[in-house]
Amino acid sequence: MKKRHRARAIAKPRRASKAATAFRSPLSATSAGPPGLVAVPCVAWIWTEVMPSFMYLESSLPDGSYVAYTVAGSTICGKRNNAVDQMLNEPTFEWLLFVDSDMILPKGALQRLLYRKADIVGGMYCLREEPYAVVAGHVLERGQSDDPLRPTQHPDFLIRTLSPVMIARGDVPVDVCGTGVMLIHRRVLESMDSPWFVPNERPNCAHGQNEDYNFCLRASDQGFTIACDTSVTCGHVGTTNITPEYAMQWFKAHGRVWAEEYPDANMRLVVDPAGLTASKAGDDDVCTAR
Repeated sequence: MKKRHRARAIAKPRRASKAATAFRSPLSATSAGPPGLVAVPCVAWIWTEVMPSFMYLESSLPDGSYVAYTVAGSTICGKRNNAVDQMLNEPTFEWLLFVDSDMILPKGALQRLLYRKADIVGGMYCLREEPYAVVAGHVLERGQSDDPLRPTQHPDFLIRTLSPVMIARGDVPVDVCGTGVMLIHRRVLESMDSPWFVPNERPNCAHGQNEDYNFCLRASDQGFTIACDTSVTCGHVGTTNITPEYAMQWFKAHGRVWAEEYPDANMRLVVDPAGLTASKAGDDDVCTAR
């Protein structure tokens, strides 16, 4: 037993980037597939509720992979850029998976994301604030907006977000998705210049926000494909664990009321007899938000 334990200790990945001080999980890797890095940008604490899913993820990584709980960097962009440096400094790593410290992943999430053909694949999760929009969608038009009712969306373009009713429809091509759960293949990061993640600095946008959408647009401009895997439904933990299923129930109960309360907002939610949300344009699989 002692020899086996000692051999595992020696078999740790060779080095980490000097730019990114991170704790590596000691759990063994057992799943097949190319090796890579799971980066968890975090501060000094993590929600207890997310740890079971993290522990399962760590125990099912492909050989040679590990999880880095990245604390280096004073901003979320700094933490993400440090994680990219760390991944690229490992020549055998073929992918980088971001999992924010407030996300709950379903079992098998990594394997499903790796199976998809897109260069960048996001899991399906929602914002923690009403109306719980899915953090993935399509860019309808570019142009600045100062809409105060939707400060959590990108201020420089109109986004048609996916609806929670799209659960389990597989991988859906999108223009943007969130880095809360995002798998990026090495070829994407090697082709882009540093810094990879840059925030918005507009007045109506919180500092450091929208680095994920900015990254997606840069990657898309270089010809890389982006998808949201709607089978990887993730919880977004705060005072309540917000899942796509939770958001769908909220839409059914409050969508019409929310639209009436904010008549000038771009999001228009309508509940049809089947309980599906629809946009102002009448689509049954999207909701429109600025």
